[in-house]
Amino acid sequence: MKWRALRWVSEFPTMVSNNECTRPLSVSSVSTSGARLSGFHNFEEGEKISISCLQQKIPATVVWVGEDAFGIEFMRPIGRKELSIIRKPGGTGNPAGVFREPVSGNRISGTQLSRPNPSISTDRARLLVQKILKTALCQKDGTSAEDF
Repeated sequence: MKWRALRWVSEFPTMVSNNECTRPLSVSSVSTSGARLSGFHNFEEGEKISISCLQQKIPATVVWVGEDAFGIEFMRPIGRKELSIIRKPGGTGNPAGVFREPVSGNRISGTQLSRPNPSISTDRARLLVQKILKTALCQKDGTSAEDF
């Protein structure tokens, strides 16, 4: 059984090039071995492309194609520096200080990305949310949280 590398959710805008054109797309998830890109495209499976990161071209091969997304495999695994930049929301270039939650198992669609924290009970989480909301409302109104 082949294990996939950990993948992280991303919102990294990039330019994707092949021999014919260059177009802006978005990296929606990334690992050291490949990525999922979203946006209008006309790439085909097996096509050689490159994505831009840190003013460099990262060569890759298209491995699957969907209507508005496609998957690529990098010709060589990307380094920690490129990975931290691509997985940072908005692609600001600042390395991410904390690893983002990996995309779980076989799902990469982006619809179910976070896992519940088993160390926090539902009741405790509810109380924390209520406290945060009360504090925010009180700051807006200029009242005290004890008034509630």
